[in-house]
Amino acid sequence: KHMQVRLFQCMTLNCTFFGSKELLGLCSNCFRNKKLKVLENSRFVLCNVETGLYLSGSDVLHTDPYIDDTISWTLHDSNTKHYTLESINGLFLFGENNSIKLSSSVVDNTTWTFEYISKDVILLKNCSTNKYLESTGTLIANYDDANTQWKIVPVQYRLRKLLYDQFTISSTVYNAHLSVVDGELVHSELVDDHCNWVFENMPDDGVFAVKNVESGGYLDGSVESAVVVVDSKNPEDDDGLQWYFNSDVTEDFILQSKLGNGFLCMGSNNTTTITDSDPSDNYCVRLTIKNSDENLTSGQVFSLLSKSSGGYLDGRNSSLTNPLITFRTPENDMYLHWVFEKVEHSDYFAIKSVSGGGYLDGRAPGMSELLLTHRNPYSDSYLHWSFIDVDDKDYVAIQSRSSGGYLDGRNSGMTTPLITFRNPASDNYLQWKFIKMRDTLSKCYIPDDNLYAIDSRSSGGYFDRRNPSMTTPYNWMVDLLT
Repeated sequence: KHMQVRLFQCMTLNCTFFGSKELLGLCSNCFRNKKLKVLENSRFVLCNVETGLYLSGSDVLHTDPYIDDTISWTLHDSNTKHYTLESINGLFLFGENNSIKLSSSVVDNTTWTFEYISKDVILLKNCSTNKYLESTGTLIANYDDANTQWKIVPVQYRLRKLLYDQFTISSTVYNAHLSVVDGELVHSELVDDHCNWVFENMPDDGVFAVKNVESGGYLDGSVESAVVVVDSKNPEDDDGLQWYFNSDVTEDFILQSKLGNGFLCMGSNNTTTITDSDPSDNYCVRLTIKNSDENLTSGQVFSLLSKSSGGYLDGRNSSLTNPLITFRTPENDMYLHWVFEKVEHSDYFAIKSVSGGGYLDGRAPGMSELLLTHRNPYSDSYLHWSFIDVDDKDYVAIQSRSSGGYLDGRNSGMTTPLITFRNPASDNYLQWKFIKMRDTLSKCYIPDDNLYAIDSRSSGGYFDRRNPSMTTPYNWMVDLLT
């Protein structure tokens, strides 16, 4: 005889809605406006609820969200409640009759409305045809099943499988880096081991747990407007420890709590909180997240370990042009140490030997002999290399820009590395691990942290107790005086 209805007041200021339809404490209209405001100018993917396929700007529906970037879209506000969807290649989603295509210009057929039916699930309706997009890429008049429902997933931050996926998280407003000291989340002006974080994939698409490497604790955003803490619970069992990435056209990043949709805010006075304020107005929620690619060129020194042979890449002396694979211990052996330098193209690096000063040369297509060259690498494509993810997340393939070949570590006992043109995904011979040796490469660099070279300020020469014909600086044990 009676129907029980739970009424609620919309939480948005100045909204007079009072009724029974609730989405996270907001009426459906305010919820849509809030969500779309966050999505504007950010990249995301659309996954069909029924089929699991991803809408692509290349006219192909993908099953794997990480095949390429064509599945990512940017939302632009066309006018009130109408939006355009721009693919990564600059084309706009266009609806006509019963089908979709891509258009190079914005017209009536490229405008869409987002109709939310749950927290992250929408119906995508074309404004010109008044039809809904369904799983096969066609437009239909009705939305009676999951074929017309699409899940919005923020594009994952591109994780490079280098240095065990370690990152620093920094404020764009203050000189502050997220750090954990004695179990407490603090802001640090200096980057040290306490500032290293890893991002662990959670079962839901595009969701991560953010783990501090030193303490093992996870960022906990479970209480809105409260101080963010670190927690040692299992993140798969606690939505409060799970986060989305949002990025915008300024290349800043935003960490959004899965539990309450609040944003991580690095404020003043060493405080980190969850806030519901608009990211376009509150710059304290904008973060700089530096991954291994960026940290590679900060002066850190690495050894390069072959998965197949177990040997290390050897940069030899400055007069030698052929690198080797060596089976010595790399920690105090500068011949096995390398640094990475930026070049003109942001997707590539030059790989420089610490001992000889030469750069790895990838040669021309078809050439298999690896060389060390002393040319300026900045605009020299023969000295440019990229790092390709493989099946084992702890390793990468090292690919030459000039030849397209991969660095080959050979079999155990073989000392001559090659350039090979096989698929590296599951090929152990083409897989390498970068092992961090020390933080910086100084002018007087010597591998052992307890040893120093003594450099004359006037002449630039080094103090040497050896024979006159020998040129390598002698290593002394010294006491540092304050």
